[in-house]
Amino acid sequence: MKKAFLGLLCAASATVYAQDSYFSFQAGYGLGLPGFPTLEITGDTAQSVAVVKNRQIAGGLNASASFGFMSRDNWGLDFGIQYQNQFGQTITDQGIIPVSTPNGVELVTSTTDHTYRGQSIRFTPAVRVQSDGRDFNFFATFGPSVVLNSFSETTDANQGTSSSFVRKEEYNMTLSFGLLATGGIEFELDRDLYFTTALQLAGGYISPSKSEITQFDVNGESILDDLQTVDIETEYERELVDTGAQQDPNSPSKEFRFSYAYNAVNLMVGLRIVL
Repeated sequence: MKKAFLGLLCAASATVYAQDSYFSFQAGYGLGLPGFPTLEITGDTAQSVAVVKNRQIAGGLNASASFGFMSRDNWGLDFGIQYQNQFGQTITDQGIIPVSTPNGVELVTSTTDHTYRGQSIRFTPAVRVQSDGRDFNFFATFGPSVVLNSFSETTDANQGTSSSFVRKEEYNMTLSFGLLATGGIEFELDRDLYFTTALQLAGGYISPSKSEITQFDVNGESILDDLQTVDIETEYERELVDTGAQQDPNSPSKEFRFSYAYNAVNLMVGLRIVL
């Protein structure tokens, strides 16, 4: 990956006297590809069923801007930044559980909603190739990406009318690497102004190193101040050593670090302005 970046930088220095430089602006919506496993649980008093579901957190709203130059008529370099926000995907667990009440034990329906939200910022130096049509051009870009991404999980649970809680855990933004490939067509609107539409494949992964519970409400009242650091903060390590010592309540808990795919297919539209 590092060699790919160095190669693009060398190419950029060799083509500093570009014939045509341009700005490009695009926006669109993405469909995240499965790769984030979660459990979906349903059941009653007789049995419960847990099913692994692959969710996606890399899709949603996308907006990008790039600067580029064509060293020749058909190829050049493109340097882009892209923002992505998946506003939330919810799965629901349902079951029937016994609850103690002043009138004895009653069976109530328990419903738990888990909402996952992901967002990222992507920096991509890419190679651009295009046709040399008069009224429209086919084009493609491809290059490695530096990705800053994060996600959160909100749990909203209700046990009939007897109790409820809301818990939100936020995972820190981490640095990862990926790829970005775009292919599309652009139409000339005016001299040096083009309307573009493209299909885009964004690849990457997410591997947070820390998380923190930022909201914990029980029956409408926050209990966050009553919790200890070990209950609120978690650090994710690639290797854990069990010393047998008791966990310090004033230090974050430790868990194994995990990695999930962070991929999406995006449909983008925008403008390219030749300078």
